[in-house]
Amino acid sequence: MAAACKETAILAPPEVLARVSDRVQRVIPPRNVRESRSLAAVGESVLAYLPDTVFELTAAQAAACARTAALVNGPRAVEVLRGYADDPRPEVLAELVRAWQYFDPESYARQVLADAPLAAHRAEVHTGAVPHLHLLRNLRRCSVDLWMDDDAAGSVRSLSALTRLRELQLVGNSAPGTLAELVSLQNLETLWISMFRGWPSELPFLAELPRLRFLGLAQTRGVEDFSFLRALSELRTIWITHGVWSRWVEQVAEPGNLDAAALGLVSDSSELARATERFGNLHDLVLYHAEALRDLRPLRALPLEGVSFDHCGHVDLRALAAHPTVRDIRIDGRSKIDLTPIADMNVTVTLHGPDSAVGVENLGPDVRVRRVRR
Repeated sequence: MAAACKETAILAPPEVLARVSDRVQRVIPPRNVRESRSLAAVGESVLAYLPDTVFELTAAQAAACARTAALVNGPRAVEVLRGYADDPRPEVLAELVRAWQYFDPESYARQVLADAPLAAHRAEVHTGAVPHLHLLRNLRRCSVDLWMDDDAAGSVRSLSALTRLRELQLVGNSAPGTLAELVSLQNLETLWISMFRGWPSELPFLAELPRLRFLGLAQTRGVEDFSFLRALSELRTIWITHGVWSRWVEQVAEPGNLDAAALGLVSDSSELARATERFGNLHDLVLYHAEALRDLRPLRALPLEGVSFDHCGHVDLRALAAHPTVRDIRIDGRSKIDLTPIADMNVTVTLHGPDSAVGVENLGPDVRVRRVRR
């Protein structure tokens, strides 16, 4: 409280102001972003205590300094953040990109992020920043949430101009009519699109993105034609959810090259066997909304290292108990899968939500359980 009042306490004795200044300096740099809120409450005067550069700080301290300046806001905060913009650590870059929402988007892009070392960093940006992404000279990876965007079509059009992008992730409510304009992104290697509704029945523009190695399409209930997959010979991961897997499984150009895949709505063991025969080199598999699937024996033929079950309430894990390479099992949704059959495995089990599995108390010492809260 005293520190926050220092700016206006011009009549306070010098020794009092000195003590206040000393106490502020003791908590600089903040140890983590939680401490940033308290420091930011001091107001603009705290910016004078923040370091000019953060290279010598830990990643957590550096990120916390950036968060503090962002919360204080104002022109002086921009100057501070510009001093941090050449730090390549992902924690620092994430805070600098996150801070974008608190400032004028074009000015912040020009003054802070224009030359930031973003080439290896996936920037998660708000829609207000999208028209100014072209100002970021090193941007190669980007994730945009279009859910609250009143002009999602315009945002996608702006993104289609970022021809140096190698990774793009889009999530939103309704698929905008400008999706096909993403065909201009010829350097894309990773594309993830998740739209709750409004998918077109065909996506022919995807066939013209030959460098794709990862393709994720979520909520694709309206897509009928997956023939574009025939042209994507470089694919290593296919993640298609909410669509019947049998519609696209035969369309994959090089099935033996797939390293990871998500299969939705697999109904029984015979369908699973057909998929494993088609994709015989999978190291990671996601089974999605396979509520009727129980028998996992076809998975024994795969060189799996990881397998995920999302809304697969009836699967029997006994087929995995003796699998020689599986080391990672992930369970999501209200599956309540019985873990008892894998009690003697050497494996990490990740549980998303309290209702994802039962039988945890029966697991042996080599089963590591990790719980993730939603």
